Amino acid sequence: MELNEKDQELLGNDVEVSNLPEENGENATHMIMAVATKLGVTLRESDIVSAERVGARRRAPGEGGDAGAGAAGRPRPLVVRFTRRAVKDELTAAARVRRGATSADLSQSSAPRPFYVNERLTKYNRQLYYQTREVGRRLSWRFLWTKKGRIYARQGQDTPRHWIRMTGKSKSLLVGLFNAGSLGTGHDELIATVLRYDVDIMAINETWLREGEIDRAPVIPGYKLRHTPRPPAAKP
Repeated sequence: MELNEKDQELLGNDVEVSNLPEENGENATHMIMAVATKLGVTLRESDIVSAERVGARRRAPGEGGDAGAGAAGRPRPLVVRFTRRAVKDELTAAARVRRGATSADLSQSSAPRPFYVNERLTKYNRQLYYQTREVGRRLSWRFLWTKKGRIYARQGQDTPRHWIRMTGKSKSLLVGLFNAGSLGTGHDELIATVLRYDVDIMAINETWLREGEIDRAPVIPGYKLRHTPRPPAAKP
């Protein structure tokens, strides 16, 4: 945990822009400056240490090596490091205020799509944030966010804020994700996992329980099961 916190501290000046269309020959520095302008932030080139797309290029099915701009599949995230943390904080705050901003008017040939500006997280924290969002959707928690590399959740407008981390200390939630592969039969492993890690919330997928079959699930003292059946497949 200490190593992860140190790694997260090293990313304190970084942001990650996701779902921003990627085009051949683009200038990543000019792109983040255009994004900042779109969000109402004045960004100078001297504020930027580095800007680049990260990860392997994702190509659309059937795309050849000479595909034109806008032909690629899901765009790679644009990772930017600023000279000062205050610049990063200003940009992420503006993105929250202008939630739903799209790539329209960014001088791109691709169709406009919404983009998202978030703090850059370590691999460990990205996985934890993903799990937290999955649990939040299942339990209808309204507010999930990150601040200074930490993950927070709040159930409603006037409810307490929780710091999400893998620890059992007070004012935090220990969240787990369990792939049941049939909750009707895999009782022992689930119970052992819940009790071993003393989780506050355990999200369970692949329960294989149909509507009205909740009685097949195990009863674990101190926990309440909330089951959301998978909706039936739409008919063609």
